Amino acid sequence: MQLLIICFTLLSGFVSALLPALPTIIEHNGNYFDDGRGATLFTEQNYQGDSAFAPPDKCVTVADGPSKVRSIIVEPGRICSFFVYPDCPHYAVILRFGEKSNTLGVGVLPLLADNQIRSVHCVLI
Repeated sequence: MQLLIICFTLLSGFVSALLPALPTIIEHNGNYFDDGRGATLFTEQNYQGDSAFAPPDKCVTVADGPSKVRSIIVEPGRICSFFVYPDCPHYAVILRFGEKSNTLGVGVLPLLADNQIRSVHCVLI
């Protein structure tokens, strides 16, 4: 019985590492930052730590070396793609999300994306 519980725990951890993060709606009035940005990337989980932003309609390389991106907010009216390589290569998308009328966020990135995002490209929708 204990072996079965250990196997289930290991399997569920492995599956959650492979599944993409599900963004959640961030409740507030208007845009989170309201300055035209596409996305904000944070160095700590749950939107903490230092942050950098990505404007819409431009590929932004956020890390040539090790990434420090641990959580993300995407502003309403944008869809952002997050890549595991610099310069936004189309074959290296690890996350993509956004919505017309809601600010979305991923406070805790899945294991495969945590500290792996190297570039981001946001487009207006």
